[in-house]
Amino acid sequence: MREDDLQAHQSDRSFIHVLRVAPTPLTDAGFLRGYDWGDIVDKIDITPELTSLNERIRSDIGDSAAWGQVASRPVGAPSTVSSVTNFPMEFRNRASELDEVLLSITNFSGPHFWLVTSPPHLGKSWFLRRLQSDEKLKSWQSELVDLRREMPEARTDPDALLARLFGLTSPLTDWPTARREIVKKIASARTYLCLLDSAELIDKRTAHALRARLGEIHAVLKANFTDSIRLAVVVASRRDAEWRGVTPHPRLTVLPLSEFDDAVVQHALFEFAETADLQGRFATDLRPVAELVHQVTEGLPALLPRCLQWIQDEGWFELDRLNTQSYFEGLAEPYIRQGLLSYDSLFPGIRIAGDELTDATAELKSQIVERAYRALVPYRLFTQSHLRYHLQYDEWVYDILARLKWSLEDLWNAVSDSAVLLRPLDEPWQEIHPAIRRLLYRYCYKTPEQRATAHEEARKFVGVWGEQQLGKEQTVGLVECLWHEAMALADSSDEEFKRQVSHSATELSLGLKPSPLYTVEELRHYTSARMIVDTELAAAFKRVEGFFQHLIEMVENPPPSPET
Repeated sequence: MREDDLQAHQSDRSFIHVLRVAPTPLTDAGFLRGYDWGDIVDKIDITPELTSLNERIRSDIGDSAAWGQVASRPVGAPSTVSSVTNFPMEFRNRASELDEVLLSITNFSGPHFWLVTSPPHLGKSWFLRRLQSDEKLKSWQSELVDLRREMPEARTDPDALLARLFGLTSPLTDWPTARREIVKKIASARTYLCLLDSAELIDKRTAHALRARLGEIHAVLKANFTDSIRLAVVVASRRDAEWRGVTPHPRLTVLPLSEFDDAVVQHALFEFAETADLQGRFATDLRPVAELVHQVTEGLPALLPRCLQWIQDEGWFELDRLNTQSYFEGLAEPYIRQGLLSYDSLFPGIRIAGDELTDATAELKSQIVERAYRALVPYRLFTQSHLRYHLQYDEWVYDILARLKWSLEDLWNAVSDSAVLLRPLDEPWQEIHPAIRRLLYRYCYKTPEQRATAHEEARKFVGVWGEQQLGKEQTVGLVECLWHEAMALADSSDEEFKRQVSHSATELSLGLKPSPLYTVEELRHYTSARMIVDTELAAAFKRVEGFFQHLIEMVENPPPSPET
């Protein structure tokens, strides 16, 4: 109950931590099976695991571990912060997303079935709780089921889940009879809302069966009652594949939760300063501070409250320290290590039956997928060929693959299934969630030299990859080449930056090949249109005023040669 209270304000908070100290059957662990377990069974040196547990606990009470307590902490780096729970940060910019779902649920015409998706700790659980408690739904009967709190066997039993969603105490042994009871319960309440959290813990078969059952109930209501009697369903998951699709009816409308943009971060900072009675003192400085906070946190809800808390603890003094790598890592490392790169994030749903909790290969699996992501975070989009290119000469990778009895295809499947990817994505490639990609990129490549080298290498590969594409796919390679080039030249002079990028843009535009469907002129026009709406690409060129627009025109109407 305490953990639920804490997560109402901060979705990534934990109150319960589990340490396995002796062989324990999963059936004896109760709801604790839903947690990540530390494990010291059969370990000679238990210090690392106990240290990790200690840091997680201290992180949750806002002590020094919340800033990534590391031996190499430089002089002046943050050593302590006050409890973050003293500052109950709301999940700002969720108002429009909440209103979108609320409007559709309370409207007779719907849609009434929703799928809320996001990577870890972007506020899915918070979203469901706020939805359930919203004033507009006060007359609705609702049931919220969090699969992290359910027995593992229930996660593979659609009838058990259905019973929980409708508050039934007895198991569903006869479906026609159970369906009548559920329909009568909905008709009595008139409006009923089912909320299912942590749905990545359900396998595809169970999700399909549960959808089919809910679809039958929906059809019976439609056939026998007016629109004033209705069922709404909202599912929250790190994954989307199990829940998307036309069948079973009705289809779920997908709502990907977004990170906070710079305007939201600025509003949060101004409001925070006003609450602290600092608005008058810092009014002229808050705008650049907001830009810095957004740059450091990437607008991620798990990081923004910690960052604002640190600003308060430091008395709003010398805040440019946040821009250093040591401070960035202190802020971001707990979220990255315990959230984004945790086993349950890299392998969402793998513990559906709970049988992987003692898997001796779990650490190796995490390490190799993390290694793959280190190679891929410089890319905005990637395919299996990107992965092969970077790992083809990595002896460590092939050694771990052999120990796991994995092929490179298995590694690709693991990478493609992780929770840090952008979902939904209706493209033939994969993309890491943009805010998370930028955060991981800065974490993995710590110096300007490392970042420049990573983008130079990526630019070379994307150039070759783009030349192998046909039709409109050529334009994707062209745009990505320009982005990598701009990122690689981040520390160059403005003149050198303009010269090299202009040369590349002309060369790439002249290199476009006609296809049976498109002329070169059509492809250039399509490329310029793609560039215009690419805000991240535009940000990479904002250092030189007016240059981005000039670059778009150059791509659409290139001179006769790059030298020109």
